Amino acid sequence: MSEPKKECEIVQDLLPLYAENMVSPASKEMIEAHLSGCADCSAVYRRLKAPEPAIEKHKSEAESLKKFEKKRRLRLGWRIALIVIGAVILQSLLVGGLAFFLASDFATGGVKDDQDVRNYSRYMGEEAEEEYRSKWGMDQSIFPDKITMDMEVLEYRMTYYNPWDAQYLSYLTVQYDDADYEKELARLQAYESTPYKGYYGVTGFPDPENPIAMFADSYNGFVYAIHTPGEDGAFEENTITYVMIIFCNYFMDLKYEKYIPERYLPAGFNAHSGNPYEKEKMNRSSFLPDFPEISAYGHSSVYGGQVALRPGEFFSGSADAFYIFHRFNLRAVYSLIFTHWPFFTRMCSSTQRTIASISKLIQGPR
Repeated sequence: MSEPKKECEIVQDLLPLYAENMVSPASKEMIEAHLSGCADCSAVYRRLKAPEPAIEKHKSEAESLKKFEKKRRLRLGWRIALIVIGAVILQSLLVGGLAFFLASDFATGGVKDDQDVRNYSRYMGEEAEEEYRSKWGMDQSIFPDKITMDMEVLEYRMTYYNPWDAQYLSYLTVQYDDADYEKELARLQAYESTPYKGYYGVTGFPDPENPIAMFADSYNGFVYAIHTPGEDGAFEENTITYVMIIFCNYFMDLKYEKYIPERYLPAGFNAHSGNPYEKEKMNRSSFLPDFPEISAYGHSSVYGGQVALRPGEFFSGSADAFYIFHRFNLRAVYSLIFTHWPFFTRMCSSTQRTIASISKLIQGPR
């Protein structure tokens, strides 16, 4: 390597230090002497001392920040889009499902009203058809097992409604001869009746001799027999009326007053949707039951493939898990929506406003 070229390399290596005034006086003198006679090294030094292009640097930083902000907005937009899509789907399911529930209720939940006593065995007793047999596990033995030739049936009606959960309303009025009346009265009086007052607002019956026999459930309703009250309030001679009012979810969809004389109902009975007893029970309960006790749902027992609830007992396994699933079926959910429709409409409006706000956020300033 030639001496001049070697000297240029040494000087160029020292130029950064020279530019920062970090060389010894002797090195500084040697570098300055070399730069005065070397055009190449002088050019390198000028480039080294030239100021940075501030405008380009600032422009580059702005572009990088813009790209970062764009990526950040894109990521945020995807996340929010997923949330919004989920909210829209949920809203559609709630509203659409409610419409389906109401349409299905209207289209397929027709009331079956049978007043032909010849069909009694279709609904009652061991030979009842499967659809009508279990009746939510309620004890039906208060009713006669069958209609016999020596029974004079004065009235009979079986009303069945099953929009989502089966509901049964039936009454049978029979006039007996003296011997059969005494025999049937003894059978009913021997029945171990259950407490019933307080359920669904019931305070009793107008006459203290009624009921003759009673099976009541705080969730599923009543099956009972009474001395038949005439329209004037006096008992019909040797006559007994059997009544069943069976349902679930603390209310009846069926407009029961249309299908049974009021004089056959217990005093104070109210099973309309939104009745005080329903509100009391639902307010006491939680939509997520506490374990191990399910205070308002209780222990469930399986009867013929259906599940009936005994409030106040304890959680005990698969039957209860099935009951919890059953309790929160679509019908219960949509009934809740329908009951609290103003809240859900406000929620839907709020969702739409949120979507609009999020859209503006994603788009950013224009």
